[in-house]
Amino acid sequence: NCLTSTVIYPGWIIYVPASAPPPQPLPGPGPVGRTVTVYATYQEFQGGFMVWSSDSSSISAFLANSAQLRSFAASTYGYWPDPYLAAPPYPYYQPILGFGKVWNSAVGIRDALGWGVGPERGFTMTVNYTTNNRVSSFSLPTGVYLVNNFNGTWQYSSYVPPVVTVVPPPIYPTPTPYILPNPPSVGFTFQPFEGGFMVWRADNSDIYAYIYGTQELFIFQGAVYGRLGINYGLVPPAGRLRPDNGFGRVWSNYGNVRAALGWATEGERGYLSVVNRFSDGVTYSFTLPDGRGTVTRVNDRIWSVLPA
Repeated sequence: NCLTSTVIYPGWIIYVPASAPPPQPLPGPGPVGRTVTVYATYQEFQGGFMVWSSDSSSISAFLANSAQLRSFAASTYGYWPDPYLAAPPYPYYQPILGFGKVWNSAVGIRDALGWGVGPERGFTMTVNYTTNNRVSSFSLPTGVYLVNNFNGTWQYSSYVPPVVTVVPPPIYPTPTPYILPNPPSVGFTFQPFEGGFMVWRADNSDIYAYIYGTQELFIFQGAVYGRLGINYGLVPPAGRLRPDNGFGRVWSNYGNVRAALGWATEGERGYLSVVNRFSDGVTYSFTLPDGRGTVTRVNDRIWSVLPA
């Protein structure tokens, strides 16, 4: 009853307010130009979440109160100091590593996010782009998407975007690659881990992380990992080692690599190996310190280890 009086006189005009509009469904991602999947790391907070994407190594923080998504490149947060680790109030978590750097140093992030409500976790993230190559939405491990409103704000959506099927180009047979003559001898550094191994090549300063269980290969250039710090707050269990130097920089800052490799089982060791280069320009082989050989095809990250 919206009337201020219960008496109605002849000649009065009564205005009845329109009923409230029905609730609108959460928006979808809009027209999708392309869809990609990448490995990501996610942590939920009291006031939003943070996500790290393996394709760019950037960290994004969603601030729920303002509906803003703020992103930080690895070349930016990599220079920031490691967070001072303090005991958060029970049962919350203080972010560590890259999330901790952003949470600790980026203006306004810690106040907006609050404490973590769970630890980091890895997942496969679906990213949708518009036809003009802007991110329209991306998935979260909670089963929802974060959708770009294209007005400086983002919002959650239960809408599952369509997956764009890309027809691959036809595959034509290619000749079997052969080993090129005069293979160079290259200095390597090797360190074994619970779930794989890492090598550093002296000829290009790249670090390669080989994962046994998933047969994944991650490659990191010196210009990238050289700017990162080492998290000395990660204490290994008895009989295990935390990697140091370049290996430690990669292992400390890339949570997916750290989770896949586990702790180091031995220290670093340097050695020389002949590097056989193949005629396709993307395949090479070298030996490990224990005599095993490894063949690596860098363009599609395919590799295998041969017995000694």
